[in-house]
Amino acid sequence: MAGYSRQLGDAKVSVQLNVANLLDKRYFTSFAGLNDFQGAWADFGTPRTFMGSINIQY
Repeated sequence: MAGYSRQLGDAKVSVQLNVANLLDKRYFTSFAGLNDFQGAWADFGTPRTFMGSINIQY
């Protein structure tokens, strides 16, 4: 997370940027092997994601 706030007159302006999985690594959140009734499956994690916001308080 990176953020910045500044007072502009009577208003306070805040800007924020969040990044999930910054290095874009491949990872598994869960994994199941083979058994008699189901095949193998893997649940992959979220790829690199950016989310930004701007907040104005007056």
